[in-house]
Amino acid sequence: MRVKHHIFWGLVLLALAGGVLFHNALPQLGLPLWKLIIVMLFAIDGIDDLWQKKLIGSYIDFSLVFIVLNSEYQWLDAGFWTMCFAWLLSYLGIRLLFKPFRKQVFYNSEGKRQRLVGKSLGSSVRYIKDEYFDNGSADVAFGDATIYFNDAKIVGERATFTVDAAFSAITLYVPQTWAVDVKGDSVFSTVDYQPQNVVTDKTLVVKADMAFSSLKINFI
Repeated sequence: MRVKHHIFWGLVLLALAGGVLFHNALPQLGLPLWKLIIVMLFAIDGIDDLWQKKLIGSYIDFSLVFIVLNSEYQWLDAGFWTMCFAWLLSYLGIRLLFKPFRKQVFYNSEGKRQRLVGKSLGSSVRYIKDEYFDNGSADVAFGDATIYFNDAKIVGERATFTVDAAFSAITLYVPQTWAVDVKGDSVFSTVDYQPQNVVTDKTLVVKADMAFSSLKINFI
């Protein structure tokens, strides 16, 4: 699947290169060349996201296509920044509507049900002290969270930690003896993670669903 994805985007970039070189021979759409390239890139990425059933990602792409086209054709009598603000509000609304329900809890070594991280508009620091840790989650919006795993012991070979972040910064501190496997869907987000060249005995699977956020993983 990854090979096909690379082939798809390789062909797209070659087609765009041809369009740049021979744009004078193409039908005139009344769009500047740079806007046409932006529209094509986001439209193709939106179709790709739809194919992979990434509804939020495709919504962002097609919304940006509409904003760029509207700036040229003036379908709606609204300024560029007004359109961007409306898009941001609608994005947050759709994210809340289609956000999967997850219980933000885990069970500690004493069998007590605890909420792990749920933070909006602020900063938080959490220390996981659990001898039987197998799963947990963090839900952060417009804030930042720092989470330490150095006092946690994974049950079995691996544990799962789910990160759901919007306009936030998440920092995880993980023992050096753990391997980290980062998965998920990120929109306009970054993951700062450098694998360690050491022998590991456990694996922490980080499932990251992020938008306009950053995830940093440090080993201690």
